[in-house]
Amino acid sequence: MVNLAWEIPLTKGVTLPAEPTGDHYEHLAAAFLAAGGYFIEKNIRERIERRGFQELDICGWRWADGRSDRIVAEVKSGGWGKKELFTILGRRVYLGCKQGLLIHRRQYDPDPVYSVALKRMRPFGIGGLLLDPSESPEAVAHAVAKICGGDADQTVARVVPLATLPAWRYCFWLEKRLVGALAVATRKSQPGTCLDEAKSLLEQIHNRFFVPDCRVQSILLWRHYREHPKLTHRIVHEAYRDGVCPEFRTITESEAQTRCAFDGVCPVVQACLYLENWARCLILRAAVETALLREHGGLSESGTRGFNIDDLLPDYFEDFSRYVLDLDCGERLPQLWQTYIFTWGGFLIEDAAEEEMQRLGLEVGMPMSSIRAGLRAFDMLFPGVSNGWHASVRGTGIRVLKLVPAAFRGLGVQRRRWLDGDEPFKQLPARGGEDCVKWSEAAIALLGG
Repeated sequence: MVNLAWEIPLTKGVTLPAEPTGDHYEHLAAAFLAAGGYFIEKNIRERIERRGFQELDICGWRWADGRSDRIVAEVKSGGWGKKELFTILGRRVYLGCKQGLLIHRRQYDPDPVYSVALKRMRPFGIGGLLLDPSESPEAVAHAVAKICGGDADQTVARVVPLATLPAWRYCFWLEKRLVGALAVATRKSQPGTCLDEAKSLLEQIHNRFFVPDCRVQSILLWRHYREHPKLTHRIVHEAYRDGVCPEFRTITESEAQTRCAFDGVCPVVQACLYLENWARCLILRAAVETALLREHGGLSESGTRGFNIDDLLPDYFEDFSRYVLDLDCGERLPQLWQTYIFTWGGFLIEDAAEEEMQRLGLEVGMPMSSIRAGLRAFDMLFPGVSNGWHASVRGTGIRVLKLVPAAFRGLGVQRRRWLDGDEPFKQLPARGGEDCVKWSEAAIALLGG
């Protein structure tokens, strides 16, 4: 029997390690918290005076009990001691998180003092989790319920059958590859180029995390979004002009744009598509938190300089706030969109759309009516896209969210194959099946390279 927690292969030669260490163990820890209902951010770097100050392994956000609930996690796949204990305590206080969590695999130091010290830190909001990859999926799901809250049996029913843990692990692995490709490309970028704009967006994503007011977080990213429109489209133009991608040498620029958008050509372009999608998800998360805090009296009217911060937000943020508050389980919109784009691929098979939305609802804890309404959130928050953010691609039987990297769509294809085999794809028109194969190959190429 395949262990749904750890061993599902993407394809022959590309699989999750049975004994994860380093980045892969960190991905496992992040998957654990994502399965527990948190919106996950990873590897967040803080810079002060243009110098690196710290990097956070994992931070999670959710709305619970009428307030924002944040968790910060330090992950150690090897030994740990007092340094890690006081690091996570300091970060919990520094960030104002409700909980700090030390996720570890084993304890190399035989001295039990550190385990005793960890227990003594519980009153200060610090917990420990021994996350062992050899545990069964059911045991891990029970641990998810214990650490993150929730009914254990319901958590097992949600996490195990949907292959939630491996889906998130592949997601975070692919994310790491794309961010790495972008980092390499932007180190060589020249001032004033589109790649330099992408570098600026990546820095802004990190910087805004440490701003305490969620409205200001929205403003910082929304301004970049507004001032640098169609960033990936312009990066393809630059790459085509400069002959960066070998795949562009025998095709027109229009064909290059199409192949980047649909076929996964050029890793740097795919990384930029990822970056823009991630920025939209972060704007949405901050906008949802703004609506909820405003409703519960948790936001001041003005900033420290006396102006009204709300006046700096786009007018349609007000409509979006009402939409969030009217939506059943609207506080889970950020988790819905992160899950939908990055683990289900940002598409629906049209003949199976009802079942797929039911699975989405089960995973993120939203009723079907809210899933349908929730998938319109981008249209409200990022207006101006011709005919909306979703489109039924002619002759494919698939309805896609526009501008999702092909590699993440490939992960969505593979997740469906784990659950249903190849049968859903055999029912698609020929062109739809061909697209799914291309998307899977894009994911395999990035993870297998």
